[in-house]
Amino acid sequence: MEHVKPIGPLRMDGNIAENWRKWKQRWTLYAKASGVDAKDEQMQCAVFLHTIVDEALEVYDTFTFTENEENKIEPLLGKFDAYCSPKKNVTYERYLFFRVHKTAGQSTLLSPIFAQKLKPANLKLFRIVLSKIELCVE
Repeated sequence: MEHVKPIGPLRMDGNIAENWRKWKQRWTLYAKASGVDAKDEQMQCAVFLHTIVDEALEVYDTFTFTENEENKIEPLLGKFDAYCSPKKNVTYERYLFFRVHKTAGQSTLLSPIFAQKLKPANLKLFRIVLSKIELCVE
């Protein structure tokens, strides 16, 4: 399919992890729809690197690949995964979770600002835990 609209460049500002997650999803769909995924891996890497923005290309230039990894799409995606989605500091995440306090006039411990930072699945779990805590406190 040669008439597939190219995807936009990878944004390397703001929430890089979220930008990468969305861009990678668009890349996968684009590769399938355009037939790039059926081509050899060297061509896939070339198209991949062509679609990312100059800033991300500079990041690519810092990666080191073994002979087995060169011109292979999976190691390339893995390197960007590792760069854009760093490991989370579990201790710090727990600190943020337990730092939340109920304020006067607030119907729940879940502050609107904190809720915006949680992903939907975590938000649901957080609300369940809070409901259990509030039942014990009351």
